[in-house]
Amino acid sequence: MSSFDFTSYARNIATNLKDIQHVEGDTKKTRFYRVASLDKLDEVLQRITEFKNFNILVEDNEEGNMVHGNALNDKQICSFFIVQKAKINDAADRERVIKECKAVMLKILAKVYADHITDSGNDINHQIGLRNVDFNSWQYNTFGPVIDNYYGVHTAFFVLNPISVKLNPDDWI
Repeated sequence: MSSFDFTSYARNIATNLKDIQHVEGDTKKTRFYRVASLDKLDEVLQRITEFKNFNILVEDNEEGNMVHGNALNDKQICSFFIVQKAKINDAADRERVIKECKAVMLKILAKVYADHITDSGNDINHQIGLRNVDFNSWQYNTFGPVIDNYYGVHTAFFVLNPISVKLNPDDWI
């Protein structure tokens, strides 16, 4: 089984979730961004042109570790940010933005959970890759301000992707 394509999954969420409503190719409605790491978040936020809506930024890198349980798995880390701009020097607005970003995160959690249930009932050929999501790994933290008074929620969770490590003698001299 290959790794779960979290970037495509998150883009689909950004497109279909009413709170975000990303439109690919429309610069006025672009609300889905890929970011290489938390260190690059500022750089991406400088390019955001739509301030009134929520934006989702996916940490677009392969990160994980190998874990051994009943089988060997690639423990894939899926990480994203929900951000929105708050009014400058307005504590009440900052708290509102953080609360609303967390509410959007919970909607995404509900979608991930529903897709997990669907995957668990489907055969392997009809799964999107969430059968082995580890809900005990779901973590989040609020952040801000960054760049131009953005606040939000950073979220991460793990998906266990079974891998084959069958030794092939033909690979060795």
